[in-house]
Order: sequence, then structure tokens, then C-alpha cells
Amino acid sequence: MALASGDMRYAEPYVTESMLLRLTGEVSRRGRAARVEWRIVSEPQPQDIQLVSGAVVQNPLKQGRLHFVQWTARVPSRQVVAVYDARGNLIAGDPNKELDVVDYWVFERPIIKALMVPRPGPQGADWRLLDRLQT
Repeated sequence: MALASGDMRYAEPYVTESMLLRLTGEVSRRGRAARVEWRIVSEPQPQDIQLVSGAVVQNPLKQGRLHFVQWTARVPSRQVVAVYDARGNLIAGDPNKELDVVDYWVFERPIIKALMVPRPGPQGADWRLLDRLQT
């Protein structure tokens, strides 16, 4: 919803800082798109989401005991997207066509390695979206 509306405040508590910058860049690169309509026709059910991989990742700065747990999930859904220019002309997508979409999302949570306990995340999310993988 944050991408469709162009308002990244919706996404802020649920994504990492690097992902927020990437999403903000996607919104600013829309160019001539004045309006984006997006909706999920069928949300993924918990049994449809598959864990693809998981790992404990060392602190990239190699300082202290703060590390990260990351997992990648395969998330299938049915979506509709339509993009319109300032005159209201459809320039991409189709408001009447449902698409089968498979996303791969990488989530991350900080931990203190020696204790292997979760470190409190930002308000609103313990796990945050780190990346969306391109297939």
C-alpha cells in the first residue's frame, strides 16, 4: 500500500533503512505515472508461504555481539495493478486482469549472538523486510 500510495510512512516501521531508501527511489522513478491502483485479490494463506532459507548473519561491522537472523520466504498471491498518467490514461497493467505473483522476501531481526535472544526492533515490527528478490 505504501508503494501504491507513494507514502513511505506506512512502510517505515516494517522495513530496514536500506529497503526504505530503495522503495522511496522506486516511487520517485515512477516518472509520468500519476496514479497507481494495486490490490491483492487473494492474500497468501500461512500454509502457502514457504521458508526458502534462513541464517544467522554476522554483524557487517564485526563489532560487538549484535548479529542478525534472516529468512527468505516464497510468498504467492493474486494481484491486480494498473498505472495511469496525469490524464487518466492507462499506461501499464490492467485493472481487470488478475496476475499470479510469486514474491521472495527477505526478513531480518537483530539478535545478541552470545545469548541468541531477540533484540527489540523498531516500534511496530520485530521482523523487518530487508529485500525483495527478483526472479
